[in-house]
Amino acid sequence: MATVGEENAISTAPPVASAPDKVEMESADVEKGSGELEGGAGTATLRETFMHATRQDFLLLFVGAVAALLNGVGDPLLIVLFSHTLSAMAFSSVDPTTFLQGGASNNVSESSESMRSINRLTLTLFGIGFGLQIVGTVQYLCYVKVSSRLSRKMRKAWYAALMRQDIGWYDDPGNNPAGLAAKMSSAMLTYEEGLGAKLAMGIQFFSGFAMSIIVALMYNFYITLLTLGLMPLIAVSLAWLVKLNSEQAQVKNRAYGAASAVAHESFTGLRTILSLGACGSFKKKYEASTEEARRVGVYTSLKLGIANGAMLASFNLLFMTIGLFSGWALQKQVNETGCDPAHGPGFPPTLNTLSIPCNKMFPVGDFSSGFGGIGIFIAMCCVAQAGQFLGSVSRAVDTFSQARKAVKEAVDVIGRKPAIDTKDEGGLRPTSMEGHVVFDKVSFSYPTRPGVKVCEKLCLELRPGTTLALAGASGSGKSTVVQLLQRFYDPREGRILLDGNDLRDLNVR
Repeated sequence: MATVGEENAISTAPPVASAPDKVEMESADVEKGSGELEGGAGTATLRETFMHATRQDFLLLFVGAVAALLNGVGDPLLIVLFSHTLSAMAFSSVDPTTFLQGGASNNVSESSESMRSINRLTLTLFGIGFGLQIVGTVQYLCYVKVSSRLSRKMRKAWYAALMRQDIGWYDDPGNNPAGLAAKMSSAMLTYEEGLGAKLAMGIQFFSGFAMSIIVALMYNFYITLLTLGLMPLIAVSLAWLVKLNSEQAQVKNRAYGAASAVAHESFTGLRTILSLGACGSFKKKYEASTEEARRVGVYTSLKLGIANGAMLASFNLLFMTIGLFSGWALQKQVNETGCDPAHGPGFPPTLNTLSIPCNKMFPVGDFSSGFGGIGIFIAMCCVAQAGQFLGSVSRAVDTFSQARKAVKEAVDVIGRKPAIDTKDEGGLRPTSMEGHVVFDKVSFSYPTRPGVKVCEKLCLELRPGTTLALAGASGSGKSTVVQLLQRFYDPREGRILLDGNDLRDLNVR
């Protein structure tokens, strides 16, 4: 062991990497960064996504979910009531034109009964609409309140976890402090959006989709089954679209986080960069950090266009199927009965003519009473609405999936316990210190470059009251020795003693 006296100087061993080694390591770092750009950090579980939720938050989520379910159920019911209102107006003894102009019927009693029926349906529509307004407000307030609270808690926990990490964690290029602020801001905005009103609307649209299918089956079984055969095509195109959107958002966040780090470094050291004429170098670094995102973004945008086209084509095919089936039924009736739909008494009675051939081909229900026409109209509207709801559900699921992906990195950092933990309450707490420092066969390499040993079997002893000067070429390990003494890092081998105590046994705080 080398004992260093007062005003003595020693030269540290220079086990630094040669130029080829450095180039090889830098190339590996670039490849690693590119892999991270495309690979992604995974998705947080539901437990991790709601890790900071309290009982009050879960209660608000439950109340908001119930309100969203009721809100979704109300839309198909409005279609049913609206259809019956039109039917009551059209099939009353009042001529539709006379009724709309405020005229009277020859049969006063039948006219009064029709008016009472229409008034009841209108009041029911108003009541349901007012109720849907209330439950819609409740679902919005509950989920926006919870999302803002969870976002604030997650942001604070993430920041506290960042302050807890050791220096070795920040040496990773993916954890560059200059890009963490932009990354945190973007991730928390996505997280709050995914858990807020859009999640509530996803529950609402799913409820509306299920209720629309049920109502359509109740009113016309055959039209519903015919159009449900196209649902797998819609579901596949929507699932593909959701997957592509998630991948694109992940690549964008990582790429622009790296670009933000380069921009931050450029602005903070602008004078130095200008004095050294390094503007071109930083420009190339910025372009390199966004080039991968541009390449992947162009390719992903092409696939997004195809997926969007497939989704819209499937919806158009759905509506076309409904129209063709109704037209075929109308043609069947004209051929068999010789009726002229152009002379129908009004819009709902014209729809009623479509039910007559269906009744002959599929003897289900009493179509002659007018219910068949209403049934076809309601089934058509509900199935079309179910298709729209399915598309809205996919967008809500996509937003929630992006929120889980965005918060995954925060969850990983929060759950990571660093080797040098500033929150650890254990360890020795000496009441006094003399300052006797000993490096006992210390070997060390940086976490990002484990194959390059900066210190190897280093032995030093610094007695209290003495001065030690470390001399050596740049990169020989002078600053590393000081950082080891400050316990920014722990040695790979050997130990560092302070007054006879291993630094790893002392309380960091």
